[in-house]
Formats: sequence, structure tokens, C-alpha cells
Amino acid sequence: MMPILWGSSRIFTGLIEAYLSFGDEKMLACARKLGDFYLHTEEELASSLRVEEYRATGTYAAGYATCYFPGMEGLVRLYEVTGEEKYLRQAQKMADFRQEYQFDRLPIEHTHGYLCCVYSLLLIYKESREKKWLVMAEKNWKDLVEGGYVMPGGGLLEKGIPGFNRDEGCSQADWLRVNLLFFELTGDAVYLDMAERVLHNQLKINQCETGGFGHRRVLYDEFGVAGYGTYDEEALWCCDFHGAMTLQNLKKYVLMEEKDKSFVYIPFLFDFEAETGELSVRIEEMKAPSGHRRWKIEIRVNAEEKRSIAIRIPDWAGLISLYDGEGNALTVEKERNMLYISTGKEGAAYICDIICPVYMEDRHFHKLCPEQAAEEKGFVLRQGSDLLAVRNGEKEPVILERLADDREAVYIFRCLPSAVKSSQSGQVQ
Repeated sequence: MMPILWGSSRIFTGLIEAYLSFGDEKMLACARKLGDFYLHTEEELASSLRVEEYRATGTYAAGYATCYFPGMEGLVRLYEVTGEEKYLRQAQKMADFRQEYQFDRLPIEHTHGYLCCVYSLLLIYKESREKKWLVMAEKNWKDLVEGGYVMPGGGLLEKGIPGFNRDEGCSQADWLRVNLLFFELTGDAVYLDMAERVLHNQLKINQCETGGFGHRRVLYDEFGVAGYGTYDEEALWCCDFHGAMTLQNLKKYVLMEEKDKSFVYIPFLFDFEAETGELSVRIEEMKAPSGHRRWKIEIRVNAEEKRSIAIRIPDWAGLISLYDGEGNALTVEKERNMLYISTGKEGAAYICDIICPVYMEDRHFHKLCPEQAAEEKGFVLRQGSDLLAVRNGEKEPVILERLADDREAVYIFRCLPSAVKSSQSGQVQ
């Protein structure tokens, strides 16, 4: 029975998306039937008298915690399109039941199902604006990050159990969309820093040759995740679906207009073209000296008044320089985590140059000074948005480089000072 619930929860959201995209009332009718199913089965599937029975199913792919609670997402989405409070209330009841009986506690055997629940909590908060749902989601996020369940590359294991030997594409995809929605609802750039880490490191080594997503082997030492092994398999059952869905979802975040339209926010610097109703933006990365990243930013405005552009300053950024289209240096206006550009109605072009120092982190995303790097535990090297690792493939020499989409390479990022010094000679410690 449980895998049927999992499939129902996934197709539930798909039916809503299909209805919104094509206006087919049959899709909405099917979604309503699924919503009513959750209403009608509450006494069987969310009964305080049957908690031990639910626990007996375990927490892996066919377990109760994985298969039942992700239905909250579809219920909230159904409320969005119908306005019927009963669906939102049912999602809230399920969220309360999940917390009360500790079905949200780690470790857990299926991180994808867990992340679907965190995303659902954020949707409930988005619609109700009751702080308790955001607090629940924030606790789940902190439990994952501070508990060591998130790898230095930004991804999660298939099982939220330290020592498990592979990741899963749909967990990476959902971790990305969880962090994007967190930022949308809170404005806290720490979630964008995590989203960028996933996007630039984990997803690109998790994607397979067909374009789909799946599993990659994970390397461990006594202190935790120490690297990535070779690609394992494409997961046709849900990774392909969630990977494509997340990349589609990402499009709404490349250019975000504040609700009061006081400024337009650019969360990520990578090549794209996008527009709002009054603004068009084109970003292209340029060649830059070693240790720098440089982008050309072209802005076209379709409004009479000036518009302010706010570009996120990433957690990895060093000195930032800004130039006009003629190469003249401009004053950099910064506030907290944002770089501001004010442009007239005619639009303008800018060059943004960011120095990207190589720096060290522990395995829980805390920056380290060289004297803080414990020899016995090692550290992680980053430069810009990239995680650096020792690439140790059968046909390639051992060199320090960015993670790349290579099915055969093995990447080791448990660096020690002595390993970094000797990496060019092929010795990895």
C-alpha cells in the first residue's frame, strides 16, 4: 500500500501543474479525487492509535513517513487553485501529526521523502502565514545541515544515515527547491548560498548522459563524507522527474521582482536572459584572470522611472569591482549581502568582477583559517562557487580541480595540508 501512496503524492502535484499549464478540467477533477482521498482516510492513516504500526514500516522508500506525508504538497497546491480551506486544513493536520509523533526526526532512510515534507511545510506557511509552519521547516533544515547529513558538495545521501554509500538525484533536486523557496519566503541569503552550492557542484556530477538524474557512489572516512565515487545508475522512477521539475522551477528565481517593485533581485550570476514586465536582463560570463570571475550585465528598462537592481553577494566573494560599459570604475554600493545598481530608463551595461580566493571549510560549511585546519580531520577547499577536489581516475593523473561531469572519475575532497602539497605527484593521503 505504501508505494501507492508515494506515487499518488507525486502525481498529485503533477496534476495541478498540468491543470495550470493546459486548463484541462479533467486534471483538476483527478486532483480533487486525490485530495478527497486524504480527507477520507485520515482515521486510517493519521491515527494516534496506530502509530506503532506506522513505525513498523520503517523509513525507507516504502515506509509510512516517506509515503504518506508528502501528500501535503498536493493538498496545499489544490487549495491554491480551488480556494477550498478543507485541503489546506488537511495538510496542516498531517504536518502536526508528523511532528507530534516524531516522524520528522533524523536519522531517516529516505531523504527525498523527508525533503518533500520540508517543502510542504514551506508551502503551508506561504498560504497561511502562520509562523509555526516556518519554524518546523527551519528546524528540519538545521537538523540536516548541523547534523552532517548535507555533503560538502551541497547534496544529500539517498539515506539520511551517516556512512551510506550513495546519493540520489531527486534528493539533490528537492534540496535545491527547498532552499530556493526558503529564500523566497524569508529573504535570508544563506539559503541561496546553499542552493548555489548544490547547483554548481552536486547536480552537475549527478546528472547522467541521457540528461536524467540518478545515483553516484559516495566515499567515506572515519570523519564523514570524504568524496564522490563513480556514477552508479539513472533512477527512472522519480529522479528524472524531480530533476527536470527543479530546473524548470529554477527559472522563476533567476530574476526576482520585489513585491513593492522597489528593486529587481538577481540571486545567481551565470549566463541567462530573462525579463519581468518592465525589465530585461542579460548576463554573460567573460574571460577573467586566474582567481577572478567576471560577468557582463546588460539591463534594458521599459519604464519611465529608474530601476534598482540588487545582485546577491555570494558567501565566497572577495573584493568586488564594478565598471560601466566603457570600462570606467564605478562606486560599489553594498548593503549586507547585496550589490546595488541604479539604472535609468534607457538601461545600461556593466562589468562585475569578483576576486575568488581559495579558502578552506570544515565539513559543516564553516570557513577556516589555515591555522584552524585540523590535520587529523582534514578540510575542504573551495574557490568561487566550486568545490575543489583531488581527481583520481584510472586514466588520469591525480590533480586538484573543480568537480566535473565525469562518470568515471573519483573525487576526494578530504584534503590534508600534506595531501594538497603532494597532489601533483600523485600521492593522496
